[in-house]
Amino acid sequence: MEGLLGLLSGALPYLPALAVLLGGIWAAGRLRSAEVRARPDRSAAIWLASGLALFAAVTVSIAVASIVVMFSGNAPNYVIGVPFGIGIGALVGIAAILGYAILARPPFGRIALCGTLLGPALLIGATTAANTAAIGMGQARFDNEVAQHAAEVAARSSNLHLTVDGVEVDKAQSGTVVVAVRMRVRLSSDVTVRFDPTLKEPDPRFVLIPPEPNGSVLDTSEPPGGPATIAAGENHVYELGFRYPDELLNPTGGTYRPGAPGTWTLRVSFVDPVAGEYEVKVAVELP
Repeated sequence: MEGLLGLLSGALPYLPALAVLLGGIWAAGRLRSAEVRARPDRSAAIWLASGLALFAAVTVSIAVASIVVMFSGNAPNYVIGVPFGIGIGALVGIAAILGYAILARPPFGRIALCGTLLGPALLIGATTAANTAAIGMGQARFDNEVAQHAAEVAARSSNLHLTVDGVEVDKAQSGTVVVAVRMRVRLSSDVTVRFDPTLKEPDPRFVLIPPEPNGSVLDTSEPPGGPATIAAGENHVYELGFRYPDELLNPTGGTYRPGAPGTWTLRVSFVDPVAGEYEVKVAVELP
């Protein structure tokens, strides 16, 4: 189902153009029919469609070349935009002819010329709608994958247990700001977990999250000498120290600030090379 949704969201933006190309085959035959060849507005429709195609081609070529300049910083090279301009211009021209061919019937008279404008307008509208739908489907698929991953991590992490004691807090600014925290964290597991020894900063990672939205987190990694595995039913005690850098304690700007004493959240995370990602949280009081 996920693969089908991904395929559909990837193909959806191109369906309007495909419909125009297929319709253009029918429109070419319709223009050669005796009924349409006898119409006095046939030549005007062809010229109008050609003009729209040329305008679209030039506009798209310039736009693509300008975007390339914005991202590359090089001098404008309009040749880069020509293939895109030709493609879009051809689609606009075909859509214009298709619109005219559909309306080129006795009841419409010269109003059929409006089809040369209606065709490109419908192409643009359908393409916009298709892209919007594709983006929505892609976002839904991404959200589903994120939710599924989070559920898998939560289920896996239910085998871990955290206890915290020996909390010591250094404060500043008359006790309103946390400067440093020391604590003992006991990590126990119902299953065997492994820590990747090849990481530059060894697992597990410990993060203290303050309750304030603009409070800066405190983080640290495993102290030297930690175990490479914790066997099922066993535990390990980590002696941890957290401290804010001096530039954050004496800020001259920026949005985030040191957190205040209160109920913080300790998050412990790591990636088992065999089982996958783990993450467990526990509330910690910083008096």
